[in-house]
Amino acid sequence: MSGHATLAGVGFLIATSFLGPLTEEIESRGYLFQNVFRGWGTAVATIVTALVFAARHLQNPNVSALGIINIALISIGLTLGMLRLRSLWYTIGWHIAWNFSLLFIFGFANSGYSLETFSLSGMSLFSSTLSGRAWLTGGGFGPEGSVVATSVILLQIVIMWRIPAKAS
Repeated sequence: MSGHATLAGVGFLIATSFLGPLTEEIESRGYLFQNVFRGWGTAVATIVTALVFAARHLQNPNVSALGIINIALISIGLTLGMLRLRSLWYTIGWHIAWNFSLLFIFGFANSGYSLETFSLSGMSLFSSTLSGRAWLTGGGFGPEGSVVATSVILLQIVIMWRIPAKAS
């Protein structure tokens, strides 16, 4: 690997794993949710935030309807987590861990972006290839576009729903 690829890899790592999730969470749950919540309440704010969060991913490579639905569901789960744990840091940490693990640990595409998209093949801990029907694997969008992810995300929502809210 050349020095240029390494520098590009570090930049990509920082942008996709840290700055992207940090920005998305501050904008989505730190700003949008809070402002809609003040005027319309929790349910409307959660739905509006999920729709806007999902819409931000509509132009991603290899986007699929199931991928967008799952991203909206992820947003609902993260919002519930934020409400239950009373912490935006939970959502930021979860989002960073998700992006980092998909790309740099498992080598999967993350919301349509892969290491190959940026000519950074080989920068993940594992070299993983998903094969099979896109509805099972997520196809080029990555695991987020699969029914397997739908099941895991719905489980996360149920768990977050059942956790008692932390006292403020």
